[in-house]
Amino acid sequence: MNDQSIALLFEKHKLRQAGLDIALELLELTELIQQHRGYTLAVLGGNNFFESRVVFKSREIDRHLQSIKVKLPVYSHAQADHPSSLREKQIKALTNEWLTISQHWRKDSAFECFLLHSHFINQVLKLIWDVAEVTGHLDVSVQHNQLVLLGLRKIPELIENIAQSRGLGVHIVSTPVRDDRILSRLDYLSQSIVDAHIQIVEELKGLNHDLSGELKNKLLSEQCYDQLLDYTKRLMALPGNQQHNPKTADLLFAQATRIITLQYEIARKTIRSLNYSMEPAMQSWVGFG
Repeated sequence: MNDQSIALLFEKHKLRQAGLDIALELLELTELIQQHRGYTLAVLGGNNFFESRVVFKSREIDRHLQSIKVKLPVYSHAQADHPSSLREKQIKALTNEWLTISQHWRKDSAFECFLLHSHFINQVLKLIWDVAEVTGHLDVSVQHNQLVLLGLRKIPELIENIAQSRGLGVHIVSTPVRDDRILSRLDYLSQSIVDAHIQIVEELKGLNHDLSGELKNKLLSEQCYDQLLDYTKRLMALPGNQQHNPKTADLLFAQATRIITLQYEIARKTIRSLNYSMEPAMQSWVGFG
């Protein structure tokens, strides 16, 4: 392998690492918006216990969006004509969408607020996948692709379903008003969360990677699996057993957040492990082939 080929491989590796850095930043933004959605849905249900959290979280999101803008120059290496390239206009669009949410959520119905937040989050999740594509994470190896799919798509999608249920559940226990759209969505989420969790575990079983066993054990641990089952049972009981007080909403939010935090830990560990993946040619050159 000549020097030019080696230099190109290292450039690709550095670009992939830069992509992971921005993906982690975007994942953190997702987590912040999910929390804001839950707080605002509680407030719209008449629960002022969450009011101060909304203000604090809004400021945190503002700062984080600015931080992401600062990191955009790492994409100067990416193909300028790539349709999925992370561009300043994409972040500007997200910033504008966030401004709309943060300034107008009190004027929306709870379900509209839920939809606006969820649309924003879906855009960020798509952007995370775009980052993986444009920085070459789908061009390394089959094993690398499997980890990319888990860490950058499937686990974040599972987390978003849990976070959606958290926001809707907190709203339900905060208001005496019945909204069939919210109840229908919560019923769907309650039934699908555990199934999606099990599917991820099954995929890990077929993954030949040192990390796969550790992740599978975490996902199947009592801390994770049993808590998830208990939480979904509680969700399914909410429509017929509403308790309209701040403490009930706070307890439900905390229960869901413990599960979400563990899932984020697993996603971040999976993403960081991708830093050590190398193309077969580079593995051979450094002596691991």
